Amino acid sequence: MAPATGEPRESPKPQPLGHFPSVLFFTTATICLLFVLWRRANALRTVVSHQLKTWSRREGNIRLSIDDGPPAHSFLEDEYDVDNDGLDDEPLALRAEELRLARQALAPEPEPEQPAPKPPTEEPQAKSPPAE
Repeated sequence: MAPATGEPRESPKPQPLGHFPSVLFFTTATICLLFVLWRRANALRTVVSHQLKTWSRREGNIRLSIDDGPPAHSFLEDEYDVDNDGLDDEPLALRAEELRLARQALAPEPEPEQPAPKPPTEEPQAKSPPAE
């Protein structure tokens, strides 16, 4: 039957999209999976790119620039130690004695002790008779 004019027609109510927590879970899982695949593909692309670069070159061709500086072994032979300068020249006991003397020289001299004042001695006094 056709509805009468002027009356609204019946329509189905809108329904929610399934079970919302499960939809949210599967959406999140899918996004995580796509992210992991993208990262793996990026790492694989980097490895393949590196291998292609190494295969296209001939191995063993190393070109060094002309350097008029000192050879490398001259830097390795220098055994001068700035931190321990002067410690190898004298025995440890002598150095310890020098430090002790320097500390004594810098320390203020103690003042001579003065004898402590004696407490006053009480002399027995004659008792006066009590006042009446």
